Amino acid sequence: MRKYDLLRTFTLTAAALAVVGAGGLEAGLPQVRFAAKPSQTVLVVVDGLSYKAWDKMDLPVMEDMIASGALVKQVFLPPAAHPHEGPYAKLHTCSIPNPILMAGTIFIDERTVYFNEQFFPKLTTAFAVNAIDYRSLLRSYHYVYQKAGQDAEAMQMGLKFMEMGPPAFMSVHLQDSGEGGVASMRGAADAPWKNDIWHPESPYRRNLTTADRLLGEFVQGLAKLGLLETTAFVVVGDHGQADGGWHPLELWDPAITTAVFWGAGIAPRAVIDYAELIDIGPTICVLMGVAPPATALGTVIGEAIPGDLIVERPGPRPRLQETMNAQFRDFRALKAELDAYLVGSDSPAKGWLYARFNTIVRNFYGIERFIEWPRFKTVEELVEQNAAALKNLQAFSVEVLPARPG
Repeated sequence: MRKYDLLRTFTLTAAALAVVGAGGLEAGLPQVRFAAKPSQTVLVVVDGLSYKAWDKMDLPVMEDMIASGALVKQVFLPPAAHPHEGPYAKLHTCSIPNPILMAGTIFIDERTVYFNEQFFPKLTTAFAVNAIDYRSLLRSYHYVYQKAGQDAEAMQMGLKFMEMGPPAFMSVHLQDSGEGGVASMRGAADAPWKNDIWHPESPYRRNLTTADRLLGEFVQGLAKLGLLETTAFVVVGDHGQADGGWHPLELWDPAITTAVFWGAGIAPRAVIDYAELIDIGPTICVLMGVAPPATALGTVIGEAIPGDLIVERPGPRPRLQETMNAQFRDFRALKAELDAYLVGSDSPAKGWLYARFNTIVRNFYGIERFIEWPRFKTVEELVEQNAAALKNLQAFSVEVLPARPG
């Protein structure tokens, strides 16, 4: 049985539920009586947090948060591309999922409003990160720390901001776990953790363990400041991680992360199977009583919030991002197969076949055409467009490719 499935078996008394802490009933983190509504929310972005982490390793602080808070098992997002040139690179300095997280929509352009801007300037906001790649997202924050270094430095500055403010909203981005994934992929050939982020000695595993410990220290710091009772935490990855390290576009796992909600205003012992990265921002806005941006399309993760904080509970949601990612995977694989076949073909109709092939390909909007996605009015419309193009490519393949045995 998976660890998060064990949460369903917990039996807690009403009295125990009234006093919760980072450790549920047994952990060493502070136990406090959380407020029914938060005065501040801290978003902790753990770079490259894999949804498999709960089964593969021990993260005691986050697991204790889950025991008395809410877990989203899988949070889907578009493939984690990071264009360094072209129209997107002129707009953003970070990878595609990061503006998506902060905007609550997959349609990113110069008109996009980010949810932290909904707090500014009346409510104090802060951002801390141990990197400089996120500078394009730093507008409309009162306090900002961005400097290459260790996760501990970003967490320390985040705690300093809480002491100075405290901010009504703060994002702390911990970069080292993602860097550990890259190190696992690029490690020396004789490294025991080469291409294995789950190896006991892998940089990814070590850095993720450190991030978990730093989160616990941050919670202790808030308790000393007297702010813990009124703080909500949201811990999420900006993207997932391949088992071999990093986030290649061709693989499934890097486009899935996971999320933990804990603290003031958070429903206890909630286990949610599916959400999308665009849902995080609108959920934080509702939790804090701030209107989400007009451009946001995400659905509030209502299961993580008690009934008195959310007026209308959303019904079952279509798994659109999961569907999109499957379309990307299937189209990419079939396109490569057809391209290889046409290159080697000696058919006299080769030119005509290529013309048809290219027409079909032009009608599919993959992650490489991310900057064009805002031409669609809804995510459903984009999914329908890609579904039609994929269907046409499949029909073309049946016509062109040699029949497979059986």
